[in-house]
Amino acid sequence: EETLLADLVVIVADGSAEEVRLQQHLEAVRAVLEQIGAGKVPTVLALNKSDRLDATQKEQLQRRYPDAVIVAARTGDGLPALMERIAASFASQWTHVDLVIPYAEAGLLSELYEAGTPVERADMEDGIHASAHLPERLLKKVDRYRIDAAQAAAAAELFAASDELYAPAPDAEVDA
Repeated sequence: EETLLADLVVIVADGSAEEVRLQQHLEAVRAVLEQIGAGKVPTVLALNKSDRLDATQKEQLQRRYPDAVIVAARTGDGLPALMERIAASFASQWTHVDLVIPYAEAGLLSELYEAGTPVERADMEDGIHASAHLPERLLKKVDRYRIDAAQAAAAAELFAASDELYAPAPDAEVDA
């Protein structure tokens, strides 16, 4: 169930395994993802145990699986590249949106906080103005509340004004 809700699946396989065995393993993993309805969830392939391979074997493995990240969990080799690939995958899946959410739909805001932290929020007469980075799966849900660039610029002014409304006066004393 959690795989269906995942934004990304990292498939870790033994890169030192025989080619036939590795291929069977990857086919089995992909078949299971399809069977459970997660076949369209983005994946990153990490081929582990590269510390058991010589340089030529690593090159051959990378040629056979050009999208894979070759790693050695035991030594840490390749882990920074894996982290970069994961971060890049997430970044490509998120979209910046500017929204005006009616107060009657304020419950949607909690979903935004769970899925992608709103960058800014201001409660105004016409609703909740929010600027957020969201995963693709939520874009359809908020589409009717999206505002265009001109409206977003006006909202930015509202964000600035609301910050000024709640900021203490420069000479105000603050009780500790």
